[in-house]
Amino acid sequence: MKNTLSLLFFVMLIANTIANVELDRLTRLQKQQQLSKDLVIDTFIEKGNVKELFKVWHTIYNIGYDYNTDEGINRYKIFKENLKTILEHNRQNLDYKLGITEYSDKTVKELEIYFNIKDRTPEEFNQITKSFLSLDDYDDSQDNDPNPPQDESDLQKFAIDYTDDYTPIRNQGGCGSCYAFSTMGAVEGNYVAGNRIRDTPVEKVVLSTQQLVDCDYNPNGGGNWGCNGGWMKHANDYLKTNSPMLDADYPYKAKLGTCIYDSNKTSPVKVKGYQTPRKANGGVFQVLKKGPLAQCINVQSAFYSYKSGFYAPTCTSSCQHAIVLMGWGKEAGTPYWLARNSWGTSWGIGGYFKVKDTGINNYNSCLICDHRYSMRPKTN
Repeated sequence: MKNTLSLLFFVMLIANTIANVELDRLTRLQKQQQLSKDLVIDTFIEKGNVKELFKVWHTIYNIGYDYNTDEGINRYKIFKENLKTILEHNRQNLDYKLGITEYSDKTVKELEIYFNIKDRTPEEFNQITKSFLSLDDYDDSQDNDPNPPQDESDLQKFAIDYTDDYTPIRNQGGCGSCYAFSTMGAVEGNYVAGNRIRDTPVEKVVLSTQQLVDCDYNPNGGGNWGCNGGWMKHANDYLKTNSPMLDADYPYKAKLGTCIYDSNKTSPVKVKGYQTPRKANGGVFQVLKKGPLAQCINVQSAFYSYKSGFYAPTCTSSCQHAIVLMGWGKEAGTPYWLARNSWGTSWGIGGYFKVKDTGINNYNSCLICDHRYSMRPKTN
């Protein structure tokens, strides 16, 4: 019996390894393809011919409209203005750079509508967070953590990066489903990272965000709003009683549809609850050591064109967009938070972004480590 179990474990380990190798290959391919696109775009920016740049960009990203039409010309004019803003920003040599993305023919207002970026009122947030934590989800370890970060020097002893626990970057498209990608992204990361830490490696997973869009749809209360936004807490509550399916079995459509959840086709991932930090920055860091967090942030106009560096604009305290907080590090003397977005690889550092860590006593740039908007799913 013991030999049989050992053989079974070995076979499962080999299967997981093969699956992870394939997903890693796809991730590398995704990065290589985006680097090639960025190189072509940068070459044409240096040449200074905006019309030729627009044509090349149009081809690279397979834009749907014909640029030899009224719509195409109007989009070109927006593209030209966005490029001007990008170049003016980059000439200032700030901590972060802007760049051309697949969305560079849209105005800020259009992008706010496209991604459903809007302020959540304090009343709405307070109503949601009244039940943000139940007794079963209360994390006693935060009461007795032997080494909670107390100041910047303590934070510098650690570096966290869950990038290798993830599959390729995804794209939510023109659907306000960031909450679904944030929640499922945090679930995926905690499942893989948690088992890796426990020395029980598992296969990386791509979970169904469409399941949350369709099946956790309840605009009248207790659920989310499909492509019109939502809260990670509601999504996590849904997953506690409805195990996540794989994206391969319930693929993403970027639109609200009829729920086709099948309990016979669920993934091996089980969501058991969630953990919320008790305080900003140091508290968020403490929870982040255990796994990635679903996090809501504030979005400013520069964020839509972010390309590299340490994002550090002046933001408001309004929660507008959900991402996955998945690391903390230090580069060239600058401490930063690492996060994963859901706007494809043309945006940011291949879909990721870094936010400058401005100090343990601050909420940091754009709510990136505001504990009031953080949640770490607990998985098997």
